[in-house]
Amino acid sequence: ANMFVGAYDVTASAFGHQALTVTGVAISDGAATTQNISLPQLPAATVQGTITDGSGHGWPVYAKIAVTATGYSTTVYTNPETGGYSVTLYEATPYTFTVTALVSGYTTTSRSVTPPSGGGTENFTLTVDTSCTAPGYSPLPISIYSELFEAGTGTYAVSGTTSWAWGTPTS
Repeated sequence: ANMFVGAYDVTASAFGHQALTVTGVAISDGAATTQNISLPQLPAATVQGTITDGSGHGWPVYAKIAVTATGYSTTVYTNPETGGYSVTLYEATPYTFTVTALVSGYTTTSRSVTPPSGGGTENFTLTVDTSCTAPGYSPLPISIYSELFEAGTGTYAVSGTTSWAWGTPTS
């Protein structure tokens, strides 16, 4: 870039690092200027939590968590048996967590999470919608086939000999 001769303050930043400003960088006429800047890495912090069913049962939910920030994205999955997850991120950096159940019938939820020093816990509860097909849910009562044998053989064919007469044991 073409710049005017003079002194400038130069700020460098990169995801996962502290921004750093160097003051008084001299730009000379007709010469290339190089300024090396070493950015300190931000400390890491573990965010963990549980994704649960919001119907009141509190069951664990197998879910995908999309973690995004400017210049960064990753996906983590919960443990299908416990709903637990853990992800290591940079402290004091705002991320968006978008939680999507891997079985239909739950609404997706998103919120901002900024890992504190030393890490933290972020639990999510997913709301159940009317189309939920997750185990333990049924939109209609379950119908189980049954047959009353007191009035006859029903739809079953009887063959062979038996010691049973309708209504009364014979032997």
